[in-house]
Amino acid sequence: MGTVLVTGANKGIGFASAKLFLNNGYNVILAGRSEERLIAAKEKLNNAVEYVVWDVSDIHQAPIALAQAHKFYGNIDTIVNNAGIVSDEDITGSDFLDKTEEAWDKTMNTNLKGLFFAIQAEAKYMIQHNISGHIVNVCSEVSYRVAYNAYRASKWGALGLTKGLGRRLARDHIILNGVAPGETATEIFRVEEGLPVKINSPRGERAMPSEIAEAIFFLANSKNIIGEVLISDGGRSLH
Repeated sequence: MGTVLVTGANKGIGFASAKLFLNNGYNVILAGRSEERLIAAKEKLNNAVEYVVWDVSDIHQAPIALAQAHKFYGNIDTIVNNAGIVSDEDITGSDFLDKTEEAWDKTMNTNLKGLFFAIQAEAKYMIQHNISGHIVNVCSEVSYRVAYNAYRASKWGALGLTKGLGRRLARDHIILNGVAPGETATEIFRVEEGLPVKINSPRGERAMPSEIAEAIFFLANSKNIIGEVLISDGGRSLH
């Protein structure tokens, strides 16, 4: 089928996506900040994948990580940009007047600045190797809500980049789209991964990571959808 690299792949949506691609015949490369967690994730996938250590918040690591990943299977034709963080401030819902520069910068360095330069490096890599590829960004359903904290603002930016760069990169035969998950049962919400939780949405509960992975896989195999962000939130954003 091809080769896929997934950032933030040691758990949650990233791990579920890697597993789905693997089960569908792809060569899979995991990427993340912690080598220890990447090794554990690789073992959970029966050591049938490879990995590279890549901290997206350090923009200088992007081309190095891609070059290392290329050595495993050759051309990487699909990349899932899933790496993202939420600060404790934003999880606890602290007031706007109490937000700190430290939490803002940490969030933006991964979720927006890191994403921007990751896509830049990925596009350069695909152009250099003459790859007609797919890039899928993991945005968020909060991209469509008013922004009053760093996480929401970063995901507004991710939404804009997905649409704008989807248009820009099409000329280079790179199809870029995004997925906007609603609340998902992952550790990013400081809860046990996979634990069903009731929420106020038409569906009535958080999504499982595997359900978001299905949307990612769909976009990674679409040829005519460009610069779109597919909402997968159990109907929560419907008004």
